[in-house]
Amino acid sequence: MGRLAFEPIGGPFGAFVTGVDFGDLDVDGLRRGLTRHRLLCVRDREISDDEHVAFASAFGHLASERTGVVTTVSNVVPGAALGGDEATWHSDYTFFPSPYECISLYAVELPRGGTETRFVDGVLAARTLPPDLRRRVADLQGRSVADVANTSTRTAGVRYLAGRCDGIDPHQERPVLWPHPTTGEPILAVWEQQTDALLPLPQDESVALLAQLFAHLYQPAHQYVHRWQPHDLVLWDNLALQHARPYVGVTEPRTLRRVSVGVDQDISIFLRMSA
Repeated sequence: MGRLAFEPIGGPFGAFVTGVDFGDLDVDGLRRGLTRHRLLCVRDREISDDEHVAFASAFGHLASERTGVVTTVSNVVPGAALGGDEATWHSDYTFFPSPYECISLYAVELPRGGTETRFVDGVLAARTLPPDLRRRVADLQGRSVADVANTSTRTAGVRYLAGRCDGIDPHQERPVLWPHPTTGEPILAVWEQQTDALLPLPQDESVALLAQLFAHLYQPAHQYVHRWQPHDLVLWDNLALQHARPYVGVTEPRTLRRVSVGVDQDISIFLRMSA
């Protein structure tokens, strides 16, 4: 078993991890590191599919996605997630009862000009929430939606302003100050891409208050921008952190291997809509 060490990554959260022995993982140490830092990066290690799977499994049940537990995020691989589109701020599957607990990506092929993924810390944002905003959201629920009928907004990576939740589109309500299931720390649980309403506020009040919460949440002091290097393995807490990326395009390959931790999600509704 390797001797783990965690070096702060240079942002308000996150750490580089050294001493990882993929054949004999220090599971307790890795979990403590994730709880403390919320994002872990193993740098400059050529990591096989099996090693990636072993690493992610240290953090819980591996979620089976469309092609199994190992999937691909790429702008050149046919059928891979996202392609070259922009992805605005979100956490994966917040419109279902149990979003993924962790997500991990491994850099397989990167553009020569570089590429990045942005992260923001909802725990830190809740901790620094001004008292007047904290009072206003104390008893409110945020509604996360996936507007599967509106393919134009979905593929453009903009906010899902569904305007309806009639039992067809997946949606989920949870407290705006949502206790983290593991640590109990409040998370500012609103997502630019997925939150369409603060309930039970009237729509105009909801939109105005969401704008204030987004301005607080997405300020630079709460963000870390990961500039990918070859063979980076990044794993993060999908509940505490949100992620986003700019438009990638398809001129140069950007391919990341993905393994997620959490409950298997029923994505059949998306598959039916895209058939």
